[in-house]
Amino acid sequence: MKNKKMIYSLEENADMTLEQYPREDENSTNFGNVWFANDKIFIRVPEIIEPEFYNFVSSFLLDVVISHNKSDIILLVDSLGGDLASTLGVYSLLEAMENKIITVAFNMCCSAACILFALGKERYFLKDTVYIIHQIRTSIYTESQVQTTQVKKIADSLEACQNDYRKIIMKKTKIPKDKLDVIFSSVEDTRFKSEEIIAYNIATKVFKKFSSIPL
Repeated sequence: MKNKKMIYSLEENADMTLEQYPREDENSTNFGNVWFANDKIFIRVPEIIEPEFYNFVSSFLLDVVISHNKSDIILLVDSLGGDLASTLGVYSLLEAMENKIITVAFNMCCSAACILFALGKERYFLKDTVYIIHQIRTSIYTESQVQTTQVKKIADSLEACQNDYRKIIMKKTKIPKDKLDVIFSSVEDTRFKSEEIIAYNIATKVFKKFSSIPL
């Protein structure tokens, strides 16, 4: 199976720290990585989330379900976001798992990636990691064959995705409704400060060293 090459055993990486674990190569940019260590399953979210990541996760999780593997799933988030529909699909799949989900954000947790970080029953956030939520964006190219009805369908689909995005953030955090109203009506990015990460229950713990979290 294609994604098997991206599964790394504990023995292969026994002397590596968390930051040193294998990253995507040029042939797996949109897929992320999966490996097993300390009786846990680690999934690394790619820098840019694209539909391939959903296909990869759905295939892998099917193996987990079939094998009745109840190990905790650690979702490592260092991502600028990406395709929102694919991200929502991954969110739904992971939320349906019986495994405990733990999320760890470091470096970048932006846009659609914030949805995946919100999945965690425990959510760990490395101090000074960039956390940005913004209004959903897309590009529509003006071509003669693009009809008004097609544009409307695209707009309706984007609005539905943004509504789902907003519902998840409202459900999983304590960001006030009026603040979310401003965020999702603005064309500017909204970056949260480290103190807001805990105040708004975006994370359950802000950490400075990976050794301080129970992984």
